[in-house]
Parts: sequence; structure tokens; C-alpha cells
Amino acid sequence: MTQESLLQAILDELKAARHAPPAVALGFSSPPKPRFIYANRQYNNCLWYFWNSAKNEHEPIESNALTGYIEKLEIEEKEFRGRTESKVNLTLRADKTYIIQAGFETLFAKGLLFTLAKLPADAFRQPVMIAVEPGESEQVLFCRIYNPANGKSVFAPWPDDTDWAATERTAWSPPALAQRAEFWKSQLDGSKLLWSRRDGTAQGAGPLARWVCALPAAETRALREVATRHGATLFSTLLAAFQLSLWKWTGSDDVVVGTPVANRHKEVVRQTMGYFAGVVPLRGRVAPSLPFSSHLRATHTTAVDSFAHALPFAELARAMGAPGGPGRHSIFDVRFALQNHPVPDIDLPRISTRLHMRSTGTARFDLGCELTETGDELEVVWLYRQPILGASDVADLDRLFRVALARVGQNPDARSDAIVP
Repeated sequence: MTQESLLQAILDELKAARHAPPAVALGFSSPPKPRFIYANRQYNNCLWYFWNSAKNEHEPIESNALTGYIEKLEIEEKEFRGRTESKVNLTLRADKTYIIQAGFETLFAKGLLFTLAKLPADAFRQPVMIAVEPGESEQVLFCRIYNPANGKSVFAPWPDDTDWAATERTAWSPPALAQRAEFWKSQLDGSKLLWSRRDGTAQGAGPLARWVCALPAAETRALREVATRHGATLFSTLLAAFQLSLWKWTGSDDVVVGTPVANRHKEVVRQTMGYFAGVVPLRGRVAPSLPFSSHLRATHTTAVDSFAHALPFAELARAMGAPGGPGRHSIFDVRFALQNHPVPDIDLPRISTRLHMRSTGTARFDLGCELTETGDELEVVWLYRQPILGASDVADLDRLFRVALARVGQNPDARSDAIVP
């Protein structure tokens, strides 16, 4: 063998070794397990996350898209808090195997299933990019599917030829309404109004009264940090403190408030003029001896479940058998809202303009508390009916609420009865 042929043989051997498959370890080992990705907005520092069972905590996923080959799509029935829930599992093969899981009734899952049904067969032989995108509210999550080769979206959730009205009628069919009604019958069983009458007598509504104050930026920032550390949202944190304030003020440890929802989750509705808003009851049970952090977790879980089972209010009232009447509300008499939608900029030639979100000033219920993000601060607006409530009543409640918010920001692990003086 010549020197040249020997060198060539050595080079060929090195190349073969470099491209050879990695050695497989023989003997006992643990089988490879897929990694679950949970697509929901339970934690406000991420859109989806891994769950670390060893540490019992979530691990935020910074990237909003995952590219891989679709291997399997299945619907799984799981037991959760005593009831059966359907989950959509999408298995993707990438650097490892991942399973994206979302609730069957969520907009993320509906968008995913709708898009996959529209894809041609050859698309499943190519990599796809599954992206998660936030909706308008803290509870809404959208799914988008892209072609990673050209970056183009292949998702059009409501194309022009879709009969949106027919789709909505299907979504709110009698069986679908009945299923959600059962949730609310269980959720609101035994609930009471705080002070209004349920005997069908209309409340006498006097002139509108309004009380306005502001929460400083430092306290607002502390509340955001509490929400993040406890896997909740700013809305849930404010609501939990509000429930404690109502408990201290009224003496009732079972508090039901109503909160507005935009009902503009679908893109075709987001760009349509008209009134789509609804209201969702949120029930809180106060255990004074438990830490506020425990109450916060329970409040956040209840809020997420309630938003997921939202019903048109007329259907909810019918399911609950609640008597109606002018000038009164049959399920709750307190309204609580956080207005945190971004306000668009307006650019007009030679005119300085700025939009600012304000409370409507209308007392739709006996008592309303509306919080609005104004920069780094929170504006707090109290709306109340006279003579049912007076200025001194609302002043006392405002003091309780603001003290509760300050103490939550300082020590969220304190007992609930120590949060409100």
C-alpha cells in the first residue's frame, strides 16, 4: 500500500466514524418520556409552560412557537377536581418528543383542531410551527400554525365563507347550554345576595354616586409581583383582596360578584361593531384562618373555571331559576372589573391627542368597583346606589380595600383575617 493510499484510507475511516450513529448504551435504563407543554394562561409570566413535578412548580417557556413533525393527535378524558374534563393532546417530534395539552373547550384547542382539519395530507409529512398568541383578556389564548419554510400562517379561524352565525348557534346548542348550566348550578348552589332582596321587589335607585381614588405605582407593582410569584393574575389578586374586604364589611364569608367579559375572542368579532359583552359571576368563600396566598390560589382557580364555562346571562339566569325584575339583579348585587386593555394611540396632524379609558359612571348594580390601569397606577372608581348605600359606607369599604391591597403587597402569606383590619 502506497503512502497516498494509506492516508486516504485513514481519512475515509475518520469520515465514517464522524457520521456513524451514536453508540447505544446496553442494559437497564429509563425509557424516554415526552415532555408535556401546557397551553393555558394560568400563570401570568408565560403563555405556556412545562411542569416540574419534583419542585411542584411551573417552568415558563420563553419561546412562543415550537417547530416539529406532527405524530399524533388525541382527545383524553381526565379527572379534575371531581369532574371529567376533555383534553386535546398534540404530539410533536422535534429535538425530543413534546405533547402540547389544552382543554377541549379552550379557544387554543378549537383553533388547533380547526386548522389541522383544513391542512392537506402532505402537510403532515413536513415540519409545522405551532405558535401560541395572547388574546385580549388574561384568560384567552389563540393557536396559530405556520409553514416554517416560508413563514406564512396557514391558520384562518373564520374565513370569509364561514357562516359565523351558524357556528355560534352550534356552539350554543341546547346540549352545550345544558352542560354549562350544570356547572353553574353546582358553582352557585346556596349563594346569596349581600343585601339586595330576592323576593321580586324592585330596589329604589336614587341618584348616581361616585367615589374616585388611585393606587400608587409602588403598591400596584408589588401586587403584580405577588401575582407572578403565586401563579395568578393581577385581576385574581385584586379580586381576592376585594372579597376579603367585602367579608369584613358585610360579615358574609360567601361572596358572589359579577365581572364583565368582552366576548370578543374570535377575530371576526374583534373587528365587528356591536355589543357582545357579558357578565360572569365569581364566587369566593373566605376562610379567615387560612393564609391569603391560599385564598388567592382558590380565587384564581375559580375565576379560570368560571370564565371557561361562561354562559349568556339570560341562559344563566334561566338555569338558576333566578327571578327577574326591573331595577334589580337576581344573582349578584356587586360588580367588580379591571380595565386593562391597551388604549391605541391617535395621531392627528397638528393636534395633540390622547385616549383615556374612563368608568362609564353608570350604577348598573347596587355597588360597583372598577379599576383601570393608568400608566403604572390603578384608578379605583366606586359606583353605588343611593339610598341603599351612602358615602360613609363606601368610604369605609374603600379604606378596607386599600389597606388590604397594601398588606397583600407586603406579606401575601399572612392570615386572611390579618389582611383586613
